[in-house]
Amino acid sequence: MVGDKYLYAKRRRFNKNRKFDRAYLESLRNALVAGGFTEITVKLPHNLIDAKAEDEISIDEFLKRERNYPSQILVAVNPDTKEVMKALYVNISTKAFFKDNTFPSGHSEPAEFYVLAKPDRLHPIFDFYYSRYFTDPNPASSTVQAFIGIFSVVLLMYYGFAYFAGQPGYFTRQYGIPMFDYVVVGMAILVLFLFFNQQTGLYVKEKEFRPAVWVMRALKGEFRDNPLVNFFITIVGGTIVLLIGHYVFQIG
Repeated sequence: MVGDKYLYAKRRRFNKNRKFDRAYLESLRNALVAGGFTEITVKLPHNLIDAKAEDEISIDEFLKRERNYPSQILVAVNPDTKEVMKALYVNISTKAFFKDNTFPSGHSEPAEFYVLAKPDRLHPIFDFYYSRYFTDPNPASSTVQAFIGIFSVVLLMYYGFAYFAGQPGYFTRQYGIPMFDYVVVGMAILVLFLFFNQQTGLYVKEKEFRPAVWVMRALKGEFRDNPLVNFFITIVGGTIVLLIGHYVFQIG
């Protein structure tokens, strides 16, 4: 039981790897209004916006801005019953702090749906909105993508072990065509990068995938959640340190 003694709370995580777009948000807004939750706002991370800017805006203003944030909180209030619904959408792990008692931060919290309602309405309200707006609409697709990702990892592990053991790759050994092995490794790396770099969270504006845009996103640190990028940075950083150490040792 939280807040008003006649209101009870229920919360549940939802799939953090799912992407929510503008059409989804507009549909959810309409469903909330139809259910009596007419006061709908979006809370923005106050540490990532201008000090003089409002950190809580109406959902219509949020849609109008067409701007994506690292994380945000959707808040819907029923003015007649004082019941509240909230949803924390996490896009990337950038530090984000909110003026909210339920979700004080976005970077250390899982994507979650929260309802505060009267006892006899709590479960029907929660189940209705959660089942329609916070479950994976295509679980089969998610399973296939996960399988492809795992298969790519297995391929890279095979070629990694073969390389360190001084053995030729599959196509080199069986058919004498090393180029095919290089192509397979390259494709596996690309698939994994795209798998880990899927847009997840709430995006009211679609992101572009032109090379120049990717470079700008990388400079802004938006790929920090991608394990392949972190691994690559670790390897490059370690190599630079070794080269500097070797150079300093030679001078000394």
